[in-house]
Amino acid sequence: MDWDDKQQLYGLITQVLASSASDIGILKPVLSQLGGLLSRFSDIDVDTVENIAEGETKLVQGLAVSPVIAAKCLQDIARSRAFILGVNQAIQDKLTCSDKLIRDDKLTILYAGTGPYGLLLLPLVFYYLQAQSQKQPQGLPSDQIIPNIGITLLDIHETSIAAVTKVVIALGLEQVIDEILLADATQWQPKTPNQFDIIVSETMNYALRQEPQMFIFAHLQQFLKPDGVLIPEQVRLSAWLTDLGQETRKMLGETSRHRTQKIADFYQLDRRSAQDLLDRGLTSLHHIAKLPSNCGDFPDLKICTDIQVYGDYRLTECESSLTLNKNFPDCRLQANQPIEFNYKMQPEPQFEWTSELSITSGGGIELAAHQAMGRLDIVGVKRLWSKSQQQRLGALPNELQQVEWSRDLAIIDSLGVSLKEWMAQVFYCKTFTEFEDWLEVRVNATAD
Repeated sequence: MDWDDKQQLYGLITQVLASSASDIGILKPVLSQLGGLLSRFSDIDVDTVENIAEGETKLVQGLAVSPVIAAKCLQDIARSRAFILGVNQAIQDKLTCSDKLIRDDKLTILYAGTGPYGLLLLPLVFYYLQAQSQKQPQGLPSDQIIPNIGITLLDIHETSIAAVTKVVIALGLEQVIDEILLADATQWQPKTPNQFDIIVSETMNYALRQEPQMFIFAHLQQFLKPDGVLIPEQVRLSAWLTDLGQETRKMLGETSRHRTQKIADFYQLDRRSAQDLLDRGLTSLHHIAKLPSNCGDFPDLKICTDIQVYGDYRLTECESSLTLNKNFPDCRLQANQPIEFNYKMQPEPQFEWTSELSITSGGGIELAAHQAMGRLDIVGVKRLWSKSQQQRLGALPNELQQVEWSRDLAIIDSLGVSLKEWMAQVFYCKTFTEFEDWLEVRVNATAD
């Protein structure tokens, strides 16, 4: 690597470290340039490969993505920023206490699943060494410590190991590399136990599906020192009732309203739960929660992923490809019933849920009580809406329709809405929440 490359790489990492979460747009060209350098150093050109999945490895514990897909993870700007800054903060925290060095021995780091670039660690270590060699290192805070580091790099793919070795040489990092190993991170055994201060592995997909992050951590956490750190520190999965259509309209700016109802945080991957997974296997991933009483207001279910990379560096809902939601449309869950979560390995590794769907015949819409009210506090509207839904599906008993028809017409008339307009919106709105939103606008317009 020539002088110009060194200066460019140093400048790029300086910009990443100085960035804030709101700088994602600014960081896109920065990471694009970084990817160009790493592509050249590693001889992995992700733009010329036709089949990017070629070279992937299917393990019992999940899919080890191909070297090309691993390299393309750099293009997830929020993910790359959060992990690089999180790793940097973890290293600094390990070496400092009230801005004083608390240890003189080597800081040991295991990076499992490096891909061909070693993106989350190697450019950062290059930055440290460059800063150390400069009398007045631009962009390095005065309170940062230049660490004495010993790094172990591990990947399951020979192509990635060959490529990341080239990156190590190009960046001049041979002095800080203890080992570069071709191995399965769910099976690999180090020379001595409890030897790492930090273990970094981003081998996951959203909702902890498909890829083997949990099983890699379950195995590797054995080799952390007692005060060691896993990165990411925590991955939390939660289940929510929602209206996906309304979510989409809010995202498009078509509405300002969107209600959700949290069911539960049903799994949290961290050092403790990784040890539990090693000890008890898949049974440790089982969770039961109780569904709320207002299930009928929400047609859909979503599983959300929140990642605490390290400290304050996080990735929240839909901020990254790692935190996309896993959606289950039109599932119509039954109120106050248990919902059970289990991790299944087939046909692909992922969390699955089971619960009683609504036992009413109205397509999952339960019949509301006479006095039931929604957000607008109008007696009778919720029952009328639920009956209309059952009628739409041919599930409303004729006798009930006849007995309450006069009362229904009186309610509709009192709101200043025509029967035709009412029925049109009943058929259009998928949830009672959405119907109430329309009704509020309509009633206010009539009052004006």
